[in-house]
Amino acid sequence: MSRLWAGERIAAPGRFWDASGLALDPVPVQQPFPVWIGGGVKSAPRAARWASTLFPLNPTADEVRRELVPALEAATGGTRKIQLAAMNYSIVSDDERGIRDTIRPILVSRLPRLSLERALTG
Repeated sequence: MSRLWAGERIAAPGRFWDASGLALDPVPVQQPFPVWIGGGVKSAPRAARWASTLFPLNPTADEVRRELVPALEAATGGTRKIQLAAMNYSIVSDDERGIRDTIRPILVSRLPRLSLERALTG
């Protein structure tokens, strides 16, 4: 895929498939095309090989510092930087009770190792 996104035509069969003659037109404007891989520490070697970004699900700051950054540095041998991307949730509403009683527990339950039941009772 990286070769196709870069505008190269596949000239010869690969080890597991034959896409000879395949080309992509138009190619992505961004070059190199950014590839994101979802996952955590176990995905670091795959991200180091194939991606520009590792996208873990809701890591804590401590997990980023102590686990993800060292895993990416080890996977790349320190030769290149892989970006880390994280998502944050936000809701804007005038319904303070609805936010407190319904929305907040759902968002809090998205935090690592916290169930919806625990978010509702805690």
